[in-house]
Amino acid sequence: MTNKVIVQPGGKTFTTIQAAINSITDASEKLWYSVLCSPGTYNECITLKPWVFVIGMDESTDSTIITATADQGYTVKAASNSGVTACTIISTAISNMGSPGAVTCDNAVNFRLTGCKVYTKHGPGQFHPGIIMTVSSNINSAWAPLPACL
Repeated sequence: MTNKVIVQPGGKTFTTIQAAINSITDASEKLWYSVLCSPGTYNECITLKPWVFVIGMDESTDSTIITATADQGYTVKAASNSGVTACTIISTAISNMGSPGAVTCDNAVNFRLTGCKVYTKHGPGQFHPGIIMTVSSNINSAWAPLPACL
C-alpha cells in the first residue's frame, strides 16, 4: 500500500518537502509513502525516512529542484529503503568529507536515485557530480541512467 503527500511551493498541503516528510509517522515495509513535489525550487536540506520516496510530479528533472547552501554538508540525506525520483539536486554546502555533497548515503541501503540530476557547485558555473558515501554504503557505479545507492 502506498500513501501520497503533496508539496507545492506557496502551497496547499505542505510548502516544504521536509514538512511533508516530518508529517509521516507510520511508514513501514507494508505502508510506503510518496511525497509528490509540484514543479518549483525548494531551498532546503531534506532528511529522508525509511519507506518514504520523494517524487517530482513533472517528468522533466529541471522542473523540481532541491537546492541547499546550508552547512549540513548535504541537500538530501538518504535513509534505507527510500529514494528520490525526477528531481534535480544541487548543493553548494561543504560536507563533513571536505567537499560539497548533494546527496549523502551514510549507511543507507536500498536507497535509489531515479531519473535525477545530482550536482555540487564549487563556484559560478562549476558543477560536479555530488554523491557522498561512507565506507558501509554501497553504490551502483553505472552512471547511466543514474547511480543508485544499493
